[in-house]
Amino acid sequence: MAILYIALGGALGALSRAGVSHALADTTIEQRFPLATMLVNLAGCFLIGLVMTFVANTLDDATGRMVHALVCTGFLGGLTTFSTFAWQTNQLTSSAFWLAALNVGISVVLGVLLVAAGSGVANMAWKR
Repeated sequence: MAILYIALGGALGALSRAGVSHALADTTIEQRFPLATMLVNLAGCFLIGLVMTFVANTLDDATGRMVHALVCTGFLGGLTTFSTFAWQTNQLTSSAFWLAALNVGISVVLGVLLVAAGSGVANMAWKR
């Protein structure tokens, strides 16, 4: 059953990522900087902090494994993309090294802070 949850979540995550990319494709900023990738990756950071902490604080093992498969492995795995982040950062190094550095710095630092923020929100909302 976990495979079905992962597949469903993954499809929804990939479609969500494609929607964000499509919505921003023609914007000036997206043509110069990988904003769509950054946004989905940062949203994924917040959501994984929120969901993992929610699972740990509120759900029994069986339900937690199902939610983890659907949301974390499936949806967030389909939504977020490290390989695209790495590719786009590499592409930026040839034309605007400072944008590549900005992309890495914002993505990593803000990503870690957003995981903590998501976890903090979950702890405040669902602490046992």
